[in-house]
Amino acid sequence: MDIRLHTYLQHLLETAHQVGSNTGKTMPAALAEKMLADLQIQLEQRLTTALVDKLSPTDLQSYAELVARDPAAEEVSVFLNSHIQGAEGIVANTLQQFEQDYIQVVNRTFHATK
Repeated sequence: MDIRLHTYLQHLLETAHQVGSNTGKTMPAALAEKMLADLQIQLEQRLTTALVDKLSPTDLQSYAELVARDPAAEEVSVFLNSHIQGAEGIVANTLQQFEQDYIQVVNRTFHATK
C-alpha cells in the first residue's frame, strides 16, 4: 500500500473509531490491519469509479487497455491526470466524501447512544 494512502486510512480509522495515541485507546493490530485492507479496497473502488466516469468513450477504451497490462500505479495516475481535466479535484472531493461517509457510518453503528 502506498505510504500516503496508508497514512490517510490509518488516520481515518483512528479518528472514526476514536483510537490511537491521542485517545489512549487501542485496537487489536490484526483487526486494524484487516480494516485498513478493507478500507483500501473501498476507497480504490470509489476513486476509480469517480475518475473513470469522467473519461470519454475513446479514453475509456485506452484506459481498459492500459489496466489490462497491469501497469504500475504511477502509470495509471499519469494517464488519468492527462485525460481528465481537474482529476486532482475529483480525487480530493472523493477522499473528503469517503471520509465523511465512513465516519458517519461508524458513528451510527458504534457510537450511537443506546
